[in-house]
Amino acid sequence: MEHLKQEIMGQSRHQFIYGFNSEERTKFLKSLEEAYPITINKNSPMAIYLDSFGFPKDFLVSKNLSLTMIDILSKDYLISNIIYNILAKAQKLYSPELLNARFANLIKQINEYIKNPQISNIENYSELLKRLKENKEIYYTSYINYTTKNMQPNLFNNIPFPYLSIEYMIKEIKKALNIDSYFVLLIDQKEDIIKSSTRAINSLINARINDLLSLKVATEPDKWLTYLDQNDNLIQSIHDYGTIEFDDSFSKYIRQLKKKKPL
Repeated sequence: MEHLKQEIMGQSRHQFIYGFNSEERTKFLKSLEEAYPITINKNSPMAIYLDSFGFPKDFLVSKNLSLTMIDILSKDYLISNIIYNILAKAQKLYSPELLNARFANLIKQINEYIKNPQISNIENYSELLKRLKENKEIYYTSYINYTTKNMQPNLFNNIPFPYLSIEYMIKEIKKALNIDSYFVLLIDQKEDIIKSSTRAINSLINARINDLLSLKVATEPDKWLTYLDQNDNLIQSIHDYGTIEFDDSFSKYIRQLKKKKPL
């Protein structure tokens, strides 16, 4: 397992980790998060485990829905979720006083340029985290209401941060913590998600932001619904990501495909 850990954490390249949805896989990914914590003044990668990153498939879906709207909700929920989880992990490791001091400049910029003018200014790190949690929850609820009740999302009046750039936020978080490396996002697909959420992940992979955020997607080979991003561009293993076989799930998947292939 040590070689596998190094293969995942030792390079910033995005990767798909093919493996059965098992306790062993989850335990392994969580062990990476424990072994590579967020550390101030660090120049080596840090891991964040995430097992809830997309919208679930098990809701009744109304007819005549806009795929564009669902794509927007999927992307913005994912971005809010990632930023929230990075900051939440840091909150568990460091004192409020230290985080308030280090993030004072970012909070100032958020108040001036990013936050919804209808909400009050963010005063400290804890409040920033609270608002980010609210952000992702509004996107999630908006998706449920839209797909089950056909209720049009009213995002720009309700959401604290309607225009979050993941590149900008990760850069500023690194600057605040004085980190000269990248975050590794360990995505553990434990439940089926909608194709739009899959495409949102693929879009981040295609954006090639791995110097800031390296995505490691653990999934069963037949559970990743598409390798197209939200602009219908195909992400390719040679250029955009690498692959790791955690167990024999991928080889079994290939054998099944060969059996189904017509003569």
